[in-house]
Amino acid sequence: MQDLVYLEKSAAIILGFVGLKLVLEVAGFEISSAISLAVIVLTLGTGISLSLLREQEETGFMKSKKKNTVGKIVDAASNLFSE
Repeated sequence: MQDLVYLEKSAAIILGFVGLKLVLEVAGFEISSAISLAVIVLTLGTGISLSLLREQEETGFMKSKKKNTVGKIVDAASNLFSE
């Protein structure tokens, strides 16, 4: 669980989405179950994928000193999710 550094943040985003969905349902706007499932799966998948990519980058799997596209994406996500 320690290796998945973005999993907690992904779960927080999902909880926020579920809360927003509940508020919208009270207001009379309904989000379909298929859309909800897609948001949840994509958010978890993104969090896990970015965590694994970051771990690979930190362990030296990507040995290039120059940042490649994946490294840039991981850095951008790190900045987005940083506290």
